[in-house]
Amino acid sequence: MKLILKGQIDKDTLIKKIEEVAESTIERVEQETGAKITGHEIHEAEVTVKVLVEGMDEPQVLTVEHHEGQKEMLTWVVDVDEETVLNNEEESLFDEYTVAKAQGKELEFKEVKTKYNLIDLTEDKSLAEEFSDMSKKVYDHKDGFKVVKVFQNKKLVQEYKLVPKEVSE
Repeated sequence: MKLILKGQIDKDTLIKKIEEVAESTIERVEQETGAKITGHEIHEAEVTVKVLVEGMDEPQVLTVEHHEGQKEMLTWVVDVDEETVLNNEEESLFDEYTVAKAQGKELEFKEVKTKYNLIDLTEDKSLAEEFSDMSKKVYDHKDGFKVVKVFQNKKLVQEYKLVPKEVSE
């Protein structure tokens, strides 16, 4: 079950509402199904905390900016089971592609240099693909593996090697 609470909520009300919803739902499920439910646990909670700043009328959300013009909410991820704590103060939670999409733009990928000599490659035209400004070409390398090259606007933006899996008899 997922529970979404909206509006300004103090700690006591938060706990009270979680208990009310869980207990009433459990009671209804037991009546409808005959199942005996022995309790409930809270797994994963997401809470928005706003700060009260002197001189400002409205509570404020703390933000960070790692991509120019694209602020993101300061986010803490606390894994109680693993006892780890991460946040996005130093590094964004979003990659460049996601930021571009949020801004309604298409990301121009960075051009890369090939690691392979064109003489060692033979294009397999049956595996070529094109979509919008992107294209993919697959080459057979003289040493028995394949090389995949991805282009955006005819510029090489990604290249990777496919090695056949060894089959044991």
